[in-house]
Amino acid sequence: MLALEEKRFLFGTELRIKCCFENSEADFCEKIFLDAFAEMERIQNTFSRFEESSELGRLNQQLGSWVEVSEELFSLLEFGDSLM
Repeated sequence: MLALEEKRFLFGTELRIKCCFENSEADFCEKIFLDAFAEMERIQNTFSRFEESSELGRLNQQLGSWVEVSEELFSLLEFGDSLM
């Protein structure tokens, strides 16, 4: 059994992904790293309240105004509201 680990700085912290595999699965682990980090970057770029260019950041800049948001952000905001 072999292992690969990759780390990146996202969400204000260091994130690590470790993949354990057999010799023939190294390419699969590389794809997992690429896909997982791409999704985390997408989430950060969409929902970061610290990035003015994110969808949530743009929404926060327009408080008191009607703003069209993606279905994904709307669902997340609706879920958060249901917890209150």
